Amino acid sequence: MDHLKMTIEAPVPKKKVSVTTTPIRVKKATARTIRSIVSKLNKKTLGGKVLADDIVSKAISLLSESDLEEIKASTYTSQDRLEIRHKEYCQQHGNVTKEKFLELLLDSNFQNLKSKDQNENE
Repeated sequence: MDHLKMTIEAPVPKKKVSVTTTPIRVKKATARTIRSIVSKLNKKTLGGKVLADDIVSKAISLLSESDLEEIKASTYTSQDRLEIRHKEYCQQHGNVTKEKFLELLLDSNFQNLKSKDQNENE
């Protein structure tokens, strides 16, 4: 009978790798544009490689507060804009129900349209 030798090895500690990147979702066209810019900038004979992070970081640093507000506003639906206007109106004129606020909007818009028509007919 063969004797089996069993050796117990101590587990090898795994090296901890510091991860400094994270995936982010962008539209395919945006990713294609970034890759194109990276490729164009890396067509050089000297220096290190330009990374997508370099381009994105620079672009973000150029955004102003008005740019950020514009981006944020572009995501609002009509319902969101109505809600914002209603809250603004309530802060200035006191609490008003949404239904009453809609009546005020419709009445004022109707009056504006009516006066516009009269001015054009004269």
